[in-house]
Amino acid sequence: MSSEAKGNPPLTLLFALAYCLSFNILPSIGMGVVCGPCKMYDETSDTCICNDADPPQNRHSNFVEPRGERRKLVNENIRLLGLFDTDNWDWGEELFNYTMSMINDPNDGWQDDILGNDTAFIEWEVKNSACDGTTASRAYWAYRTEHDDTPPHGLVGCRCSSASISSANVAGLEGVVQVSPASTAKELGDRAEYPFFARTVASNLFFSKAIVATLRGLDWDRVSVLQTDTPFSTGLSIDFQQLWTGEHDDASGIWEGEIAYSHSIVINRDDTVNEESAEKALKGVPTDDPINNSRVILLIAHDQHAFSVLKTAVEMNFQPDTIWIGVDAWSNAYPRDMDEFMSLFPADAHPGYLGITPYLNKNDDKSNFLPTLQEAQNRDGKMPWPELPHHSAVQMVDSILALVMALVATPPGDRRDGNVVMSRLLDLDLDGVGGRVRFTPNGDREDPRYSLFNFRRASEGDHATW
Repeated sequence: MSSEAKGNPPLTLLFALAYCLSFNILPSIGMGVVCGPCKMYDETSDTCICNDADPPQNRHSNFVEPRGERRKLVNENIRLLGLFDTDNWDWGEELFNYTMSMINDPNDGWQDDILGNDTAFIEWEVKNSACDGTTASRAYWAYRTEHDDTPPHGLVGCRCSSASISSANVAGLEGVVQVSPASTAKELGDRAEYPFFARTVASNLFFSKAIVATLRGLDWDRVSVLQTDTPFSTGLSIDFQQLWTGEHDDASGIWEGEIAYSHSIVINRDDTVNEESAEKALKGVPTDDPINNSRVILLIAHDQHAFSVLKTAVEMNFQPDTIWIGVDAWSNAYPRDMDEFMSLFPADAHPGYLGITPYLNKNDDKSNFLPTLQEAQNRDGKMPWPELPHHSAVQMVDSILALVMALVATPPGDRRDGNVVMSRLLDLDLDGVGGRVRFTPNGDREDPRYSLFNFRRASEGDHATW
């Protein structure tokens, strides 16, 4: 196991075991009789009926009353927990809520038959995992505590690998299957360590191959690497450099990959970039040694960190002709303050930003999903999104779909058995919003494909687009 995995699990496991002991939790927990808000179970009618003594705010704030003729059989309900970085994915909770509402609606024209005959409806909740393991573990156990010491049937999340590693360790103790839309750390593909984890993105190993293919497609053989000191960035940097350096003989010819410069940038405890560290990293680039320098810099960082580093580079007037290569964590994304960011550039500037992201197939399912989402947003008085806000938004919807389909395909009595649910998940062949979704035996996205984006200033105005 890598240093990333070694750093979190011991504390996480101790934390989890402490909770288990304090709540007298057994690994196998039976299905209880739980109804939605203002509901109580009535044995005579075998349904949930109104219970005015239980106000809605006490339980299941995202409960959705099923429409149509579905029976409200409480032991057939599925509970999902969405666990991700709600601060930096500020669109995430809205998308998760609408996706779940649309899944529960059999008449909106999108995935109307997904719940089949054995599932009445799905209850869900979203919690903030931030981008660290401790917050993720606490959020999972907070959900558990708030729901009568009962875990969810499935977990969608997290965004960052460190958070997913931690939550996978904790949820895995109870056999809760987890599907991440964004965590790419290579070690999460180890089924022995993470038997109930899967993801709708490929691991860093495959993404590293995509970076190499992009650089070689542009006939580059020397690159500098700047990464933040997060587990995601450190792991991807190591994977890439191992694939890149040395002599190669492949479809692009005989070549030797060189790393001109490599440096790690410190992230502060409040999840901001340490400016002194960023400046030190940029000043260390051998710009005064053209023979050994590289204009091409691979920046491995999450979006909230990447744009901060890029801003510092502009303010320092760092190597203006740099070609920045972005990884999927910040490619096809935008800085929080776009106007401030673009104001740093002269009107005639053409900063070179290339980004690599998972390939997005605009298939029929996406064509059906987006109008249905926009209609729901309109109905609620919200401004409809012209497009999904980020490529990870597509992966989030597909992660939800995959997990729901796996749970629905599992007999109700086996939905607490992670091995059974995981088996159903790995058997899926899903035509998702972002294209075909299949999983390898270790839970990784099978046959990943990638797109190349160019971040450029619009022909008019002070804004830019990918």
